[in-house]
Amino acid sequence: ILITYDECLFYSNDDRPIIWAPLDKSSLRKKGQGKFIMISDFLLETIGKLKLTEQNSLLNPNTPSEARKYLNPGKNEKSWWTSKHLIDQVINYTIPIFEILYPNAVVVFTFDNSTNHGAMVKDVLNVINMNVNPEEKQVLMKSIFFGLNKTF
Repeated sequence: ILITYDECLFYSNDDRPIIWAPLDKSSLRKKGQGKFIMISDFLLETIGKLKLTEQNSLLNPNTPSEARKYLNPGKNEKSWWTSKHLIDQVINYTIPIFEILYPNAVVVFTFDNSTNHGAMVKDVLNVINMNVNPEEKQVLMKSIFFGLNKTF
């Protein structure tokens, strides 16, 4: 089952640059977009937001009821959203909820193009780390398994 991931920022001054004001008075607008909240969520075509029903929440009290996470990043607030936040969200929220809703299914995750999602271990099989010519130095990468013990 396909699950898509996305994150969105909502700014307090995220509006049109036009304001209503009396003609004889000038108004001062704030310079920046202001404070913001970041929402990170997983979506399915079948049910929309990945979350447990009320009945499933009662039957599974130790599982979070929704995969959505909120963060108030910025100066003097909580830290910025990092790959550690995303991994925590996937492991501790998204996968447990998915396994309750679809116990016999396989999940396929798709992530948007955030630079945060490029975080990976050093020896991952990644085309960016592969050389064009065999005599160049490259990182020793891990083998990857696909299907029935097929090593690449």
